[in-house]
Order: sequence, then C-alpha cells, then structure tokens
Amino acid sequence: MDKKVLAIGVVAILLVAGAAIFFMLPKEQKAEYDPAKGWYSWDPYVGDYGTSEMTSSPNLLKATEKLYTTVYTDLPDYSKYTKVPDDFLKFDSRVSETSDSITVTSFIRKETKGTDYEEVQVTIPKGKNYHLVTVASTAALIKQMLETSLSPAEAEAKTWEYIYGLDKSAFPGASSDINKNYGMTIPEGVKSVSSTYNPVSKLDEYTGYVADACATEDDVFVLLCSGNFGASYADMQPFLDMLNAANPGKAYLVALYSTDLSDVFASIEIIGSIFDKKSAADDLIDDIRLHFYAMHQESSKLNKNYKVYVESTSGQGAGTGSIINDVVTSVLSLKNICKHEQWVKISDEIVIDEQPKVIIFQSSDKRTMDERMRVGYIPGQTETA
Repeated sequence: MDKKVLAIGVVAILLVAGAAIFFMLPKEQKAEYDPAKGWYSWDPYVGDYGTSEMTSSPNLLKATEKLYTTVYTDLPDYSKYTKVPDDFLKFDSRVSETSDSITVTSFIRKETKGTDYEEVQVTIPKGKNYHLVTVASTAALIKQMLETSLSPAEAEAKTWEYIYGLDKSAFPGASSDINKNYGMTIPEGVKSVSSTYNPVSKLDEYTGYVADACATEDDVFVLLCSGNFGASYADMQPFLDMLNAANPGKAYLVALYSTDLSDVFASIEIIGSIFDKKSAADDLIDDIRLHFYAMHQESSKLNKNYKVYVESTSGQGAGTGSIINDVVTSVLSLKNICKHEQWVKISDEIVIDEQPKVIIFQSSDKRTMDERMRVGYIPGQTETA
C-alpha cells in the first residue's frame, strides 16, 4: 500500500497500512515565565560591556571577545583567518592630507535623539603643539599607537604632552577611570573637564581653556571627542563661534560621531592621522577587522539563531544605529529583538514574549542583577526597577 503524508498546520497525519498516526512537527518551545525567576525563566546567557569600550578604544576587541565567549564559550582559532573580504565592515576614509595640514570630516549628530549627522570639514595644521581636551578611551588609543615606535613608558609620557584636559569621567573613581581601564596615571596639571558631552553648556569654561592652551604661536587647541553631543548641531553654534573667534585658526572641534563599527574605524584613522600615526591606525583597524571577521564566520557556522536584547543603565534597549547593535549582529551573528532606532524603551512584556537567549547589560549599571533580570516582576502588575 502507498504511504502518504498530509501536513495540516503543525499536525502531520501519516497513513501507514490504513492506520492514522498523529504527531506534532517540531516548533520553537517557549519556557513558562515564572515571576520568581524573572528573565532567568528561559535560562539566557547574560553578559555585560563597558560603554567606553564600544567606541574607538583599545579595549574594543577585548570587550567583543568577552561577549563572544559569553555566548559561544571558546574564541575562534584566529590562525585560520588571514584575509578579510573588502566588503566586511568596510569604511570610507574621512582624512586627506597636504604637506602642512590634515583635513578630516567631523561628524556631529544633528538632533540629540536621531542618527542623522552634519558633516563638517576641519583643517588642522601639522607640526604644532597640540593641546587636547578628550576622553579616556581616546587618550589610551593615542598611547597605543605611539607604542609602535616608543616604549610603553615613553608612549604614555608623550601622550600626556598632548593632553590639556580630560573629561572628569576619566579621573580616579569615576565611570571611565583611565587608570583602572587602561593602566594610565593622570599627571598633575591635566585639567578635569566637567563636560565633553555638552560643551556649549560650559561655554565660559571652554573659553578659558582655549585662551590658556593657546599661549604661544605654535599652540593649537583641539576638542577631540564623540559627536554624540547633549545638544543639537544648531544649538552647538555658539560653541563653534567661540572656537573661531577666540583664536582664529588655532582652536578646533573634531567630533567623531559613530553609529556603527565602520564609523569607529573611520574615527581610529582620524585620531592616528592627527598624530602622524596613520600607518599604526591602519594596522590596528586591519587587526580588529580580521578578528571580527573570524568571530563572524565562526558564529555564523554555529547557526544558533539566538535572539539578543541589550539594555542600558536607564532600561532602554539598543536598536539600530548603535555600535553595540553592530557588534552583536554583524560580529556575533545574533538577532536583536529591538527593531527601533538608537536607544528606546521597550516593554518588559516584549522581552518576556521574545525570550532572547542572550541578554547584555552595561557594566556601569548600578542595579542588582535581580533588578536587571526582573526577578519578582509580574506582567501588568509590577513596576520595573
């Protein structure tokens, strides 16, 4: 007798010798949500990362490897990979040079909650005494590039010659402590800058910095930081006017607004070019891309189809147009359940319904793990911690 298989929805009927046998086809199984366990109900992998690491930072690769091992346990065998396809995390250079100047394309976010940016051409003279106001990760990256031609101690000393001031978050005990994160010790004389995030709100403070830093003809002041400012581009105009007026041709803003890894690589190239270390920057970018490609290939082969949810300290989910989204999707081959742009609050019920296999928090999150993982949360009844 012929055998026939009829499929109706998820139920299959197998006719064998006139007998009907019913069985269920495989489908995704969801764990029952238990308020006492919260998001632990479906036994996810839980990891974290430092926000200052997911940028043009010496710790970018290390932080990504940490997340990789959280999900896949063992790092790839990097020795199997020697080349990267041109189209993998490619980026467009934002640098052009002449014998006496370097021109970079500075990216500044147009609106505080958007991903559109303003492109601003900035031409900086070469061979000057640069006096930077910047953040911990950028200072550490400069040191890393200088180490290609200097000893670590010499590279750090040279880095501090460039640094006029650091964002206050870089100082001991703060969120981006440069000694804790990068092993660098801030010398006396380096100023603690109250805000590189919203410099227009500290206009008088920065006016004083520029006047103090540009004491001689060869001095040049540069604010080198993220273009993810706490003010829109239009509202930044008084700050830009101050730079132009205070010391014409001697004070600059180089803003490195980044929404993905390609932007991060472009920022690394800019930083290296300003300090005559473009070759070191190119080598660093190539090395990171090669490691990222290996992680992408190996995680793709495992084909886990894991969902991921990334949450900020304020309880917002990372969506498209964020660097961490590019890391988890393009490098770790995960599927982000937050489909919105940038950082957006999504309901706890959505997370419970999606049951992401991977949940990632920011390491600076001051909530307890039980609070982060919604232990005790009853949908529709309990407020989120």
